Amino acid sequence: FRTIIQPSIDVFTKIHKLYPKVQSKFWQIDQLRHLIEPRVTYTFVPEPNRVPSQLLQFDGLDTLDKQNFFRLSYRNKLQTRRRGQTVDILDVEIFSNFHPSSNTPALDRFNNPHRFSDIFTDSRYRIFDWLAIDMRSSYDAYNSDLTSLLADVALINGDQWNISLRQRQLVGQN
Repeated sequence: FRTIIQPSIDVFTKIHKLYPKVQSKFWQIDQLRHLIEPRVTYTFVPEPNRVPSQLLQFDGLDTLDKQNFFRLSYRNKLQTRRRGQTVDILDVEIFSNFHPSSNTPALDRFNNPHRFSDIFTDSRYRIFDWLAIDMRSSYDAYNSDLTSLLADVALINGDQWNISLRQRQLVGQN
């Protein structure tokens, strides 16, 4: 049996501005609120009682080892009111991990050690109640490559049904 402890500290703030006069029946917008959320998270994972080389590798959890990093992230949201509920019509987060110690660096896809990890994005668009668009990507700034892209588009009819299309692209794979 293996024990891993992962303590972390989060520091963030939320800055927002309300646009009460923005109205559109077509776009289903009743006021807009813009939120900006910068965040820094420090994570320290001490060496587990069993290191990855002592385990059979079944999934990503089995590869976890000692870590020490800061996650620098920036979230941007655009919200409105629909039927009395707050709805995120746009939610985009961009983040990267900074590894201050050369003992626990980020590795790129070529296993080269770096202080910064890839730059990741996670975005959700709910422009209409019946349309959902989700996208995730990672970009290797050291090698100037888009390393992954995942895009989902869904047509939604409440709780009745939904149809979704997904495209996943990984570097070196179709």
